[in-house]
Amino acid sequence: MPSIEQYRMLISVADHNSLRAAAEAMHKTQPTLTNAIKKMEEELNITLFDRSSYRIKLTEAGMRVKELAIQLFEKHDQINQLAEKLSNGEEAFVSVAIEASLDLSAMLPTLKMLQEEHANCQIMLQQEYLSGAFEKLMNGDVDLAVTPIEASVFPTGEVDIKPVATGEFVNLAAHSLTAKYPRLNHIEQLRNEYQIVVKDSGSLTDDVNIGVQSGQRTWFVNNFESKKLLIESGLGWGTLPKNLVTKELSNNQLVMLELNGFPVIDEITYHLIKKKNKMLGTVADKIWQSF
Repeated sequence: MPSIEQYRMLISVADHNSLRAAAEAMHKTQPTLTNAIKKMEEELNITLFDRSSYRIKLTEAGMRVKELAIQLFEKHDQINQLAEKLSNGEEAFVSVAIEASLDLSAMLPTLKMLQEEHANCQIMLQQEYLSGAFEKLMNGDVDLAVTPIEASVFPTGEVDIKPVATGEFVNLAAHSLTAKYPRLNHIEQLRNEYQIVVKDSGSLTDDVNIGVQSGQRTWFVNNFESKKLLIESGLGWGTLPKNLVTKELSNNQLVMLELNGFPVIDEITYHLIKKKNKMLGTVADKIWQSF
């Protein structure tokens, strides 16, 4: 049967539509590739390439073999990754990008378990905003990510997804701001007040102000703490995670804004995601499996 290396040659020739170009890309001689492809066709008893024109191209059978060959290499890479992880034992470091609005109490049981069972593994919890956690994962900067980005946005076939928690954002302001508007009932009335907006730490929403009406005055901050302080001071209005303002709502330090054209409460789902073809280490896999 054909070897892994032969399948690698098949994919290269198919991608380049040229034996010469594939040979150069693989740092092999053209006769080596030619002989390898012919041997594959003999061993499989099928014609893989149509050689009737100037550019060599896959036959229909060759296309189907190539599809399976790509899957073969994905599995081959996963096996190598797994072997490396297992031979090295538990990893020394695991990084998780977390949406800053997530109520961390949802992760406390898992973090406590890791502390007790894997004391030598350092856990890095990196807070991000909006698309930041998703982008960190896709760029290979972290092992796992927890993001509020809707599942429909994720690239098809590139990530594994688990819904792990829900949360609420509430639209609110301080009494000093609402006192200016005895009959405040529509978002347009606040157009000239500053809406405080947390800037996306990723790039998915570049040049797009989500939840901001046209012509709205805005101030941008880079964390919820700054946003909360500005809203409490009456310098603006906006949405905050409900878990961060429970006390302020209960003592009427902040009030919910019921505005036509803007939701009072926005419910969101947080997803735990990982790259589909990345083999997780022992500790990272425990985090994944704990949800």
